[in-house]
Amino acid sequence: MKKNGLVGGKSWLSTMEYHKFINEDVNSKLGGLNFAECIIYFLNLGKIQAESWDNSSEVLSDACESLKKSGVDRIVLCANAVLLFAGERL
Repeated sequence: MKKNGLVGGKSWLSTMEYHKFINEDVNSKLGGLNFAECIIYFLNLGKIQAESWDNSSEVLSDACESLKKSGVDRIVLCANAVLLFAGERL
């Protein structure tokens, strides 16, 4: 099974919706006690907003690099706010 890296969104609630959806999908296909392997990296968007949105793509890039180093096979961006600066090279 592939390991998912989730980059958390504007609030932990939106991230948990992604986490729930992914796990329900895996469990419906595999049954029993099978769930997705996930590592979640929560961004502190309050801190980004307070400091400046100018470095937000760097913060997102750092989060993705951290997840890559942890051995994830794919990265899921779990919020619309994160997608605002995801178009830049990660």
